[in-house]
Amino acid sequence: LDELSVEMAKLKTIFAEAGASAADYAKLEELYAIKQAKAVFEANRPRRELEIQLMEAQGNATAALAAQRALELEGMDASLRALQEQIWAAEDATKANEDLAEAQTKAAEEAAAAAEAALSLARDRRSLEIDLMDAMGNSTSALVARRALELESIDATLRGLQTQIWAAEDARAASEAAAEAAKAAAETQAAALQAATQLANDRRELEIQLMEAQGKTVQALAARRMLELSAMDVSLRVLQKQIWAAEAKAEADAMAAKAAEEAAAAQAKATEDAANALQEYADALASVSQTVIDEINRLRGINVASSSSLLKAQFATLTAQARTGNLDALGKLPELSRSIEEATLGTATSALEVARIRAWLDASLSET
Repeated sequence: LDELSVEMAKLKTIFAEAGASAADYAKLEELYAIKQAKAVFEANRPRRELEIQLMEAQGNATAALAAQRALELEGMDASLRALQEQIWAAEDATKANEDLAEAQTKAAEEAAAAAEAALSLARDRRSLEIDLMDAMGNSTSALVARRALELESIDATLRGLQTQIWAAEDARAASEAAAEAAKAAAETQAAALQAATQLANDRRELEIQLMEAQGKTVQALAARRMLELSAMDVSLRVLQKQIWAAEAKAEADAMAAKAAEEAAAAQAKATEDAANALQEYADALASVSQTVIDEINRLRGINVASSSSLLKAQFATLTAQARTGNLDALGKLPELSRSIEEATLGTATSALEVARIRAWLDASLSET
C-alpha cells in the first residue's frame, strides 16, 4: 500500500505539470481505488484462506463454502461475478437434488431394513412358538405352523407345488406308519405265540424229568422224542425216526457184543483159574517130592554139595519138569547148574572133565 501511495503521488505530480483536467484526475482516482482494493485483497487472501480451512476443520462446511465463494468473487472481474453466482446456484440446486435423492434412498433402505428386521423377528418368534409346540408334544399343530411359515417365505407361484409335495410326503408317511404298525402287531403276536409255545415245552420238559426221577425211563424217552419231533420241520421227522431206530439198533448190538465179550472173558478166566490150580498142585507136588528126597538123602548120609551124581539126577528131574511147563523147576535149574559145576571142580581130576560138564549144562539149559 505504501508503494501504491508513492506511485499515486508521482502520478498526481505528473498530471499537475501536464495540466490535466478534473476528469483525468477522476479516472486516476478510480484507478487508484481499484489497485488499492486489489492490494488489500491480496494482502488478506492468505489469512482468509486459513480461516476457511479452519471452518472446514471445525465441520462448518456451509460457512466455509460461502467464505470460499466470496473470496473467489472478490478475486475476479466484476462483470463475471453474476455469471459465477448463477453457476454456483445451479450447482447448489443440483447438489440439493442429489442430497435429497440420496436421503430418500437411504430412508427407503433403512425402512426396508427395518421391515426386514421386523419380518425376521416375527419369523424367529413364530419358529420359537413352533419349537414350543413340538416340546409340548403338539407335533401336528407344529408341523402345520411350520409349513405355513415356509409358504410365506417362498414365491406365490411355487406354493401350490410345495403344498402338493407335502401332501405326497404325508401320504407316504401315513403308509409307512401303517406298515410299521402292522409289522409291530405281527411281531407282538409272534412273540406271544412263541412265549406260549415255550411255556408248554418247559412244562412238558418238567413232566419228562419227573418221569425220569420216578424211574419211568422208557416213557420219559418216548415223551422226549415226541417233544423233539414237534419242534422240528415235518419233512425232517421221518429222518429223525430213522436216526433213533439206527441208534437203538447200534445200542442193542453194542450191548450184545459186550455181553458176548463178558461171557468169553468169564470163560477165559475160568480156564486160566483151572490151569493155575493145576500148576499150583504140580508145584506143591514137586515141592513135597523134593522135600522127601532131601530127607532121604539126609538119612542116608549123602552130602548134596559133594555128590555130583545126585546133583546130576536132580538136574535131570528138574529139566524134565521144566520142559513140561513147570516154571518153578525152570527157576531152580540155574542154581543147581552152579552146584554141579562146583561139585565137579572139587572132584575133577582134569580140566577136560570140567569142560565136558560145562558143555553138557550149557546144551541142556539151551534146549530147555
